[in-house]
Amino acid sequence: MSHTPPRFHWILDPLCGWSYAAAPLLETALERFPGQHALHFGGLFHGPSRRPVDDTWRDQVLVHDHRIASLSGQPFGDGYRHQLLRDPSLVLDSTPAIRRVLAIQQSVGADTAARAFNALQRGYYGHGHNITREDVLNELLAADRLWPEAAEQVWTNQSGADLQHHLSATRQRLAELGGQGYPTLALALEGQPWHRIRLPNFYGDKPGWQRFLNELPNL
Repeated sequence: MSHTPPRFHWILDPLCGWSYAAAPLLETALERFPGQHALHFGGLFHGPSRRPVDDTWRDQVLVHDHRIASLSGQPFGDGYRHQLLRDPSLVLDSTPAIRRVLAIQQSVGADTAARAFNALQRGYYGHGHNITREDVLNELLAADRLWPEAAEQVWTNQSGADLQHHLSATRQRLAELGGQGYPTLALALEGQPWHRIRLPNFYGDKPGWQRFLNELPNL
């Protein structure tokens, strides 16, 4: 029996609707196990994977978003569905938001970074803010007081090589875990290998998730 709190490793992407579905689970886990989290990003839309939103893509995304909303209860606002996804200048690029969240994690810790990540996703999916733009990221993080001076310094000094190393390491870990994409959650219990948790089992089931978390210290 282990009495050491588990370590939560969240593999996410800011422009992934299923990561948005997991936001309530992440928030509850932060409350139950503060200081025991790490965020990892593989870059769903990074570099050559960046892409504009055309009519075909938008129609496919809206179908997935409807299913996500039905399963998780997460809101998708009119500004996102009817304005942002119809903006011809929108190019899906996860990198700017990833860089910001990593800077927060590296400077003040993963709990604040996780709250920033959720705030950015709420801004994007809930309100239709274009989080591929640096000015929008600045506004959203400043509004929630989630952009400390220390994060600014880390962000300024980030190198492309450091970011690429993080993305590559995350993709390798995702493959090792047998994860199907974003989000993937793995728990690290003392003296045990990482164990992948089936997050979809808990979408929209806050009581079930809370029971699961309450049982963890006794595993």
